[in-house]
Formats: sequence, C-alpha cells, structure tokens
Amino acid sequence: MGILRNVFKRGPKKEIAAAAGAQPADEEWEDLPLYIEADAEEVGLVSVIASCLAAEHYPQSRFAVKQIRQFNPEAREIAVIAAGLAAEYADDCQLTVTKIAKNKTSKEKEHVTQV
Repeated sequence: MGILRNVFKRGPKKEIAAAAGAQPADEEWEDLPLYIEADAEEVGLVSVIASCLAAEHYPQSRFAVKQIRQFNPEAREIAVIAAGLAAEYADDCQLTVTKIAKNKTSKEKEHVTQV
C-alpha cells in the first residue's frame, strides 16, 4: 500500500519558471493570416465577375462588393509542406491546417514557422 501511495501521491504543483528574458508563448509567435487583401489591379476584374455571376441568379438585385481577399501564398506553401510531411507518417487520414504562426524572435524569420 505504501508503494502505491508513493507512486501515485500528488505533490505540490511545480510551475515551470520562465527563463530570464524568455517571452510568453503568445508574444513569441504571430499569426500568419490565411487571407490577404487582393492587389488593386485585380479588385476591379474580380468584383465584375462576382457581380455577373450573382446577377445571373438574381437579376433584379443590386450587388456591392465590400472586400476582395486572396489566399496568402506564404500560408499556402507552408500548409502544403506541413501536410506533406504529416502525410508521410499517416497517409490514410485527412489533414486540415487551421492556424499558422510565425516566430517573431528567430534570426531566420523566413524559415521558422509553427503549424
């Protein structure tokens, strides 16, 4: 009985002390947006095409395009690489990238990303 008590006894909770100068996790990483604002050149063309497609089904309605966003190419590249690496180990499952974060404090900012 004493052996089990020693194995399963609960001691005081140990808090992991942050090292001197270490930042909390929220301040270390910044979210990489999945969508970014579209280029000014593309906004006109995309809004005309979207309005024409919508007007085909609702000809008496008026349409106002408020925002046009495009998928972030950097986020797409990182998501494809991460999904490919994960699929190597679990090829029979589907993967969804829900959040991509970038390390602010890294010297190689372009190469350090958390998925």
